[in-house]
Amino acid sequence: MPKRNLGSKTINPTDTHMIIKEFYNFLRSNPNEIDEVPKNFKRRALVLLKVLVFFYALKLLWSAAQLFLVQHHIISDAKGTDGSTMVLSESGAFAFILEFVLLAPLLEELAFRGILQKKPALAAAGLSTIFLCILILLFRIQIYSISAASITSIFAAAAVYLILVRSPRLLQEILIVRNRHMRGILWLSAIAFSFWHFYNFDFTQSSPLTIAWYLAPHFIVAWLLSWVSLRYGFFTAYALHMCNNLLPTLFILYANNL
Repeated sequence: MPKRNLGSKTINPTDTHMIIKEFYNFLRSNPNEIDEVPKNFKRRALVLLKVLVFFYALKLLWSAAQLFLVQHHIISDAKGTDGSTMVLSESGAFAFILEFVLLAPLLEELAFRGILQKKPALAAAGLSTIFLCILILLFRIQIYSISAASITSIFAAAAVYLILVRSPRLLQEILIVRNRHMRGILWLSAIAFSFWHFYNFDFTQSSPLTIAWYLAPHFIVAWLLSWVSLRYGFFTAYALHMCNNLLPTLFILYANNL
């Protein structure tokens, strides 16, 4: 693993303080100037592990603060919906794991981080997945279930992808506009990622403060995933997202005695 020498001090790029500094610089710098690090499995795995630990620490601390705020009536208790339990009861453990650990992270990474990628094919996949998500929201399609609506929407998104990759000039023009507004797209991506998880909770009688509190961790995670995706590669961010979903998935399976 590469190390840098500063005087007599050796600095490992996977040290926690170096990772924090890298992320801080990402927040301040021009995203177009961020280069992907050389492919080094050990380095990427260590970064993934440390960011994953941060994810779980953030969830733990946020949940503790949330309990305090609910008990003191500062925010209301917006309990999660039973969508995951319903999928588990209807489809079984294998389909549940497939959806929440493999497919959902892939859809979300393509939709919210794909457009950020410098590789044209990945950016095209991101744009076509955004189109797919728009169809999902407009027509309330259960994309992870096999139905005429889900299959048709996937084929429509695939058609958009083919149009983009077979029209390099059109894709290049889109990417030029993307590069001009990269910082704004990062903000929009993080906000959209947060609201994509809106229906994970019951906000029927919730105040704006309650909604903001429950969605804020997703906003923070979105920025971290964007940084990992740009700095360490799309598939590293996808692996991180899968690992992030794995523990709660296993917990739900355990809670349902599966």
